[in-house]
Amino acid sequence: MSFKKNSLEDFILDTKLNSSDRKRIRAYVMAQYPGIVPYINDIWPKNEDSVHYVSVRNSDAKAQIVAIKGQPAFFTSKDEKVAKEVQQEFKVDRRWIPTLKLLHQYPCILNLQQVDKGAIPFVLSGADVMCPGLTSKGGSLSPAQIHDVVAITAEGKQHAMAVGKMILDSETIRTQNKGHGIKNLNVMCDGLWYLQDVLVS
Repeated sequence: MSFKKNSLEDFILDTKLNSSDRKRIRAYVMAQYPGIVPYINDIWPKNEDSVHYVSVRNSDAKAQIVAIKGQPAFFTSKDEKVAKEVQQEFKVDRRWIPTLKLLHQYPCILNLQQVDKGAIPFVLSGADVMCPGLTSKGGSLSPAQIHDVVAITAEGKQHAMAVGKMILDSETIRTQNKGHGIKNLNVMCDGLWYLQDVLVS
């Protein structure tokens, strides 16, 4: 899943989340991302009812976004399936992931993985993160497991430039040191990055 090829015209306001949907997705993101808990009432007030789905046209992955008070906050796709026990507990069939814009507002909600300066233009173009970019002198690799959602930062930069998903665990990246290490999901200047102030009636 990537939003690199999407334009603003591809994002279509869909349905308003009912109370049950709001509760289950909100509970899920709190359990999935412990770092978000201290800020959840600012991000998603408990009784906030202006929460909508946004569908993404021309998306093979059937991507979908949750917009809270008109602001895209979480996204998912058919690729983000969750385990059966998670489905049973939270009644969700996909994993919801914080948007890069939300991460910029609340940098502590995701684990950080840093690439060296040489990897910056490739990551910003939408490419996956290669293992050497994380293990080189300018990179910094923190403990993470396969499929963990992480913030992708860069040497010498303050803010994350992408949200990604671990393809390999950190130890394998360190020892193997070749191939793809993190899948790029939402990057600066892609369609989702530019989506803001979703119009709600």
